[in-house]
Amino acid sequence: PTHTGLFDPFIDDNINGFWEYLPRNYQNDVNTRYPLLIFIHGAGEQGNGRNMSTLNLVLKNGPPKIINQGTFPDSFFVKGRWYKFIVLSPQIKIGINGPTSIIAPSTIEALITYAKNTYRIDTNKIYLSGLSMGGGATWDYAGSSQSAASRLAGIIVACGACDGDP
Repeated sequence: PTHTGLFDPFIDDNINGFWEYLPRNYQNDVNTRYPLLIFIHGAGEQGNGRNMSTLNLVLKNGPPKIINQGTFPDSFFVKGRWYKFIVLSPQIKIGINGPTSIIAPSTIEALITYAKNTYRIDTNKIYLSGLSMGGGATWDYAGSSQSAASRLAGIIVACGACDGDP
């Protein structure tokens, strides 16, 4: 597998860069479509410096941390089938105002569109996850419209920052 910090290509004005995890044999297994996991970090990992020390803040928690430590499972066994995931972990430039996540659903949509256009994604298996500020963004995106919710196979929120009733 590979885990690479990238600043290009441009995805959205509020994304500084992102970590890309591609599963083992992704480049060789050209007929496979992979589930996608997008992880949105918490407020402490925001950044707008286009340098690796800033982008490395994203590695502090959640899937990017587990991937970076080498303990992310190579594959997952679900209902009699093995799955390998593509994981994208963007760094948000500005995402919180007080206790409220202010990451626009359009930022998440831009990331999903980028993934669909760039990787071999199983579009029926797109998962969105977030921690604190990112959890609020996960709720906000999933609840922004029926079409946004229908793009997702599931969401996982940890300590979601929000402005009231999620």
